Amino acid sequence: MNKYDAMLIFLPAMKEEQVEQVVEAVGQEISRLGGRPGGTKPMGKRMFGRPIKKHTEGRYFRLQFELPPDQVDALKARLKLNADVFRVQISRAPVPSEAPPVEEKPAVVEEPVAKEEPVAKEEPVAEEKAPAVNDPDMRGEDKDGQS
Repeated sequence: MNKYDAMLIFLPAMKEEQVEQVVEAVGQEISRLGGRPGGTKPMGKRMFGRPIKKHTEGRYFRLQFELPPDQVDALKARLKLNADVFRVQISRAPVPSEAPPVEEKPAVVEEPVAKEEPVAKEEPVAEEKAPAVNDPDMRGEDKDGQS
């Protein structure tokens, strides 16, 4: 079984009790599919980045659970059929790394560097101007415009 995080969005018109009932029903659905519901966290009302189906805000709820990988699509399909769930996004929870802790090295102390004397300004070198393309000498023409 893999660990997953689900972000559920409900319409703001739903009462808190209704939202909790729907989250409980989602937990029961996870159990029915062979998983284990984990922690839940209400995240409050938030504005959408843009209007979605003429709605500008929603109630966000985070749900953590474990579920066999082959059952995730079935859970998504069941949640799409639930009219109380406005949007849902399920992602696999990050796996904590099992690497040994990295030893922290002491900070390198830099010694102050002696101040350098200011460098004298050099005068800018005049750049040579490239000949114009219309110059007859460059085109291989005479000054009369003849080749």
